[in-house]
Parts: sequence; structure tokens; C-alpha cells
Amino acid sequence: MSMSEEPVGSKDNPSPLDAYQTAAPDEPIFTLQGGDPVSELLVLFWVELARARCGLAFDPLDTCNKLARVIRESQVKDDADRNNLLTRATEAEQVAWSMKDYKLGRPSEAKGEDVKPVEYRLDLHDYRIYAAGRVSSAFSELHEAAEKLEQLGYPQKRTLAKIHTEIGRLRTLYNELEPRPGMQLRNG
Repeated sequence: MSMSEEPVGSKDNPSPLDAYQTAAPDEPIFTLQGGDPVSELLVLFWVELARARCGLAFDPLDTCNKLARVIRESQVKDDADRNNLLTRATEAEQVAWSMKDYKLGRPSEAKGEDVKPVEYRLDLHDYRIYAAGRVSSAFSELHEAAEKLEQLGYPQKRTLAKIHTEIGRLRTLYNELEPRPGMQLRNG
């Protein structure tokens, strides 16, 4: 590709299936940029899932190994970068919820429409995954806070012991909620 040629799917050269071109006016969109450390893997993961939905072979273990490798290689260390990424993750999570609402035909709160209750059957499996994710976030934040306190030489050992007890309780709660095999939090 020469310097004058833009890749298909770029800002200057949208693909024929570009989300901005094909989305309905109120349809939620999530954009990945090429410079994001995990963008390539996420797009390839989407490709694997799309092909699996069409009945082609899918190796979940291989996919999980790829994800684990990218996570290890792209770990964010800087506090400012970490806070920025966590903020973006929260926004992305909200986009995902909007996408689910869109598929279920629920009105968008962002558009300021009156939100009327939509009758649908609660999917217990999905809600357990959602609840486990929220507990996992609390587990991670509390674990990081304890590590920071210990690094800074926090003198109240009894308080630190209580924090570690609560971390253990959150791990247990997560493991009880999480319905997917292989997704359990291990001790340590």
C-alpha cells in the first residue's frame, strides 16, 4: 500500500459496510481505532464469533489464550493512563447496554424519550454474568487499594487485614454468581 492509499475502513476511505454509513440514526455505535493496543485482537475476535455463529469452527481456548497474551503485553502501568482507560471502559460498557436495549426495541434514554417499561423476560444467566462483573470490579478496586496502602506503608495492620477479608468475601461472592465455567477467581 502506498502512502497515498488509505486502508479500507479508515476515516478517509470508509468500507462499504462502515457503521457510520449503515447505522440507523438512533443505533448505538462503538468505534475502535487502529492505535488502540487491543483493537486488532478485538476485531479478529469479532470475526471468529461471526464465523462461529455461521456454524464454522471456533476454538474458545485458543481465543482465551490470545486474549490473555494481549492483556499481559499491554498492561497499563501509569495512573493517568489507567484512569483514562477505566473511564473509557465505563463508557464502552454503557454503549454495550445501549446496544442491548436497541436490539430489544427499548427507547434510548440519551434521546430524551419517555422510557416506558418494556415487558421482557429476565434472563437470569445474563444478569448473573452482569452481577458477577460488578462484583469483580469491586474486587479488583479493593485489591488495588490494599496493594497501594501496603506499598505506602499504611500502619494500621488490622485495617489491612479487614480489607483482605473483604477481598476474600468478594472473591467467594463472585465465584457463586459467575455461571460460566472457567471464569472463577482463584486465590492469590
